[in-house]
Order: sequence, then C-alpha cells, then structure tokens
Amino acid sequence: MGRTLGALLAERRAALAGRDAELAALLGVLEPGGPLAAVYNIGPGSFGVSRALSELGYGHEFPFAVHDLLEVHRSMLISGAVSYVLHQDVYYSIMAATRVLRSLCDGVRGALSVSNPRVEILTAENLA
Repeated sequence: MGRTLGALLAERRAALAGRDAELAALLGVLEPGGPLAAVYNIGPGSFGVSRALSELGYGHEFPFAVHDLLEVHRSMLISGAVSYVLHQDVYYSIMAATRVLRSLCDGVRGALSVSNPRVEILTAENLA
C-alpha cells in the first residue's frame, strides 16, 4: 500500500532543517500539474507551502486552506495566496471542555452532551 502525502511530507520534513522545510518538502514530493485537488495545511509553514504550490504552477485559483486566523494567514487570504482559513474559537472550546469536566465531577447527568466547537470558514470576501 502506498504512503500518504502526509507521511511523505513528515519524512521529508524530518530530514530537512531551516525555515524553508515545507517548501523543500513539497517540491520534493509533488509533481508540477500532478493530481492535486486541494491542500489543507493544519500546521506551521503555510508560506512555504504557498511558495511551493506557486512554483509547481498552481495559481491563486487552486483551493488552499489553512488553520487558524494568524496575521500571516490574514495577509495571505487578502493577497489570494490562501482560499480559506478555518478558524476555531479556542477560548470557547476551552470553556466548554471546562464546563463538561466540572459537570462530570459533580455527577451531572448528560454532562457529555455539549455543542460542537464553532468553526468559522473565512474567505477574503467575508474577512472583517
């Protein structure tokens, strides 16, 4: 069975050092115009991933999503380098988890029936 893109990237990233590890890893794994439908980057290195996609010929119309609304992701979203930012309200999630844990400690029935975390899908058009 073939290895996943994530496994290949993890191997390459472990072998590379420096701030352009993601760029080098992607350039070493992907082929220009290959069968790539979209990219979702959940960790650091979004700028390197964006540069690699650009060097491989994937333009701004290529769906590229990143995680968390950091300043770098905001600027990449505005410039068109990123299509979507998936942003989760960490404070809300921590408070919800705290309420569940407290309720479990107090023996409250139904303590585990909480609402799902809120995830916002941000685009350049709906960025406030």
